[in-house]
Amino acid sequence: MRRIAVVVAVLSLVVVAMPGSANAAGVDVVAGRGYYDASGPLLIFDLMSGATDPTPGVGLDGRGMVRIQIPVLGIDDTARVLCVNVVGNVGVVFTQTVNGRGTQSASGYALFVSDGGRTAPDTFSWFLAGPSDLVICQSPTPGGPISRGNLTLRDGA
Repeated sequence: MRRIAVVVAVLSLVVVAMPGSANAAGVDVVAGRGYYDASGPLLIFDLMSGATDPTPGVGLDGRGMVRIQIPVLGIDDTARVLCVNVVGNVGVVFTQTVNGRGTQSASGYALFVSDGGRTAPDTFSWFLAGPSDLVICQSPTPGGPISRGNLTLRDGA
């Protein structure tokens, strides 16, 4: 009986010492939909069900989908989230296009967003991105005010 108690005690210590969700930092989240036309043709972006990342700014383990539409150019792309990084109220979402419709579809997008809360406008900027641009996910920067919509960001730190 004593041997069983020692084994149970040792196993309990191993389980407590293992890293897990209780010891890990939170998940970064970017969610919302917006219309942006400050720098040219209207761009509509929809972070469908939110973009999340359990290891913000590191690796390619982001989750979620983004729809990017630029009607005047005939672009209607659906992109998989590769990386999300939120610092305070500013974030970046890096994507890879999985379903591009239109002659000018991109291989991916870097989306820079911020949540202005109740006192300032939410902001957005973007550029066409490829795999070599992934380092961008480490440096979120704010963009210009969105025309309409609402963005919600959560810094998991």
